Amino acid sequence: MNAALVIAVALLPFALVAIALYRTLLACVIRLGLRPMVAVLLYWAAVAILPVGILWLQVPLANNIFTAFPALQTAAWDVGLAVSLTLAMLVSWLIGIVAAILAGQRFPRGKGHAI
Repeated sequence: MNAALVIAVALLPFALVAIALYRTLLACVIRLGLRPMVAVLLYWAAVAILPVGILWLQVPLANNIFTAFPALQTAAWDVGLAVSLTLAMLVSWLIGIVAAILAGQRFPRGKGHAI
Protein backbone atom coordinates (compact mmCIF):
# COMPACT_ATOMS: atom_id res chain seq x y z
CA MET A 1 0.00 0.00 0.00
CA ASN A 2 1.28 3.42 -0.90
CA ALA A 3 0.79 5.64 2.15
CA ALA A 4 1.28 8.85 0.17
CA LEU A 5 -1.59 7.90 -2.14
CA VAL A 6 -3.89 7.09 0.80
CA ILE A 7 -3.00 10.41 2.44
CA ALA A 8 -3.62 12.33 -0.79
CA VAL A 9 -7.00 10.65 -1.31
CA ALA A 10 -7.94 11.34 2.31
CA LEU A 11 -6.95 15.02 2.00
CA LEU A 12 -8.93 15.66 -1.18
CA PRO A 13 -12.44 15.71 0.36
CA PHE A 14 -11.25 17.94 3.20
CA ALA A 15 -9.61 20.39 0.80
CA LEU A 16 -12.69 20.54 -1.41
CA VAL A 17 -15.02 21.15 1.53
CA ALA A 18 -12.67 23.78 2.99
CA ILE A 19 -12.53 25.65 -0.33
CA ALA A 20 -16.31 25.46 -0.82
CA LEU A 21 -16.92 26.67 2.73
CA TYR A 22 -14.48 29.56 2.27
CA ARG A 23 -16.18 30.70 -0.91
CA THR A 24 -19.63 30.38 0.63
CA LEU A 25 -18.70 32.34 3.75
CA LEU A 26 -16.92 35.00 1.69
CA ALA A 27 -20.04 35.42 -0.45
CA CYS A 28 -22.12 35.73 2.72
CA VAL A 29 -19.78 38.42 4.04
CA ILE A 30 -19.90 40.36 0.77
CA ARG A 31 -23.54 39.96 -0.27
CA LEU A 32 -25.52 39.16 2.85
CA GLY A 33 -23.67 41.28 5.36
CA LEU A 34 -22.47 38.43 7.57
CA ARG A 35 -20.11 39.85 10.15
CA PRO A 36 -16.51 38.95 9.29
CA MET A 37 -15.77 37.78 12.84
CA VAL A 38 -18.67 35.32 12.67
CA ALA A 39 -17.37 34.03 9.32
CA VAL A 40 -13.89 33.59 10.79
CA LEU A 41 -15.23 31.72 13.82
CA LEU A 42 -17.41 29.46 11.65
CA TYR A 43 -14.47 28.68 9.39
CA TRP A 44 -12.13 27.91 12.30
CA ALA A 45 -14.75 25.65 13.89
CA ALA A 46 -15.33 23.85 10.60
CA VAL A 47 -11.66 23.18 9.89
CA ALA A 48 -11.28 21.84 13.43
CA ILE A 49 -14.24 19.45 13.16
CA LEU A 50 -14.21 18.46 9.46
CA PRO A 51 -11.19 16.12 9.51
CA VAL A 52 -12.77 13.96 12.21
CA GLY A 53 -16.10 13.77 10.39
CA ILE A 54 -14.51 13.00 7.06
CA LEU A 55 -12.32 10.35 8.69
CA TRP A 56 -15.44 8.63 10.08
CA LEU A 57 -16.71 8.36 6.50
CA GLN A 58 -13.41 7.31 4.95
CA VAL A 59 -12.44 4.53 7.35
CA PRO A 60 -15.34 2.17 6.52
CA LEU A 61 -14.99 2.97 2.81
CA ALA A 62 -11.26 2.29 2.76
CA ASN A 63 -11.72 -0.86 4.85
CA ASN A 64 -14.32 -2.17 2.39
CA ILE A 65 -12.08 -1.41 -0.60
CA PHE A 66 -9.08 -3.19 0.85
CA THR A 67 -11.21 -6.11 2.05
CA ALA A 68 -12.99 -6.52 -1.30
CA PHE A 69 -9.79 -6.46 -3.37
CA PRO A 70 -7.27 -8.92 -1.86
CA ALA A 71 -4.67 -7.88 -4.46
CA LEU A 72 -4.35 -4.55 -2.63
CA GLN A 73 -3.59 -6.26 0.66
CA THR A 74 -0.01 -6.56 1.80
CA ALA A 75 1.36 -7.56 5.17
CA ALA A 76 -0.24 -5.47 7.93
CA TRP A 77 -2.39 -3.53 5.44
CA ASP A 78 -4.90 -2.66 8.13
CA VAL A 79 -2.23 -1.08 10.32
CA GLY A 80 -0.85 0.82 7.36
CA LEU A 81 -4.31 2.05 6.47
CA ALA A 82 -4.96 3.24 10.02
CA VAL A 83 -1.62 5.05 10.18
CA SER A 84 -2.12 6.61 6.74
CA LEU A 85 -5.61 7.87 7.56
CA THR A 86 -4.42 9.23 10.90
CA LEU A 87 -1.58 11.07 9.18
CA ALA A 88 -4.07 12.41 6.63
CA MET A 89 -6.24 13.75 9.44
CA LEU A 90 -3.25 15.45 11.08
CA VAL A 91 -2.15 16.96 7.77
CA SER A 92 -5.76 18.08 7.20
CA TRP A 93 -5.64 19.96 10.48
CA LEU A 94 -2.33 21.58 9.49
CA ILE A 95 -3.71 22.60 6.10
CA GLY A 96 -6.92 23.75 7.79
CA ILE A 97 -4.99 26.01 10.16
CA VAL A 98 -3.11 27.59 7.26
CA ALA A 99 -6.35 27.98 5.28
CA ALA A 100 -8.12 29.48 8.30
CA ILE A 101 -5.32 31.99 8.82
CA LEU A 102 -5.51 33.03 5.16
CA ALA A 103 -9.31 33.17 5.23
CA GLY A 104 -9.30 35.04 8.52
CA GLN A 105 -7.25 37.79 6.92
CA ARG A 106 -9.54 38.04 3.90
CA PHE A 107 -12.99 37.91 5.51
CA PRO A 108 -12.69 41.36 7.17
CA ARG A 109 -11.77 42.88 3.81
CA GLY A 110 -14.65 41.07 2.13
CA LYS A 111 -12.68 40.34 -1.00
CA GLY A 112 -10.07 38.00 -2.38
CA HIS A 113 -9.94 34.47 -3.67
CA ALA A 114 -6.63 33.20 -2.31
CA ILE A 115 -7.89 29.79 -1.28
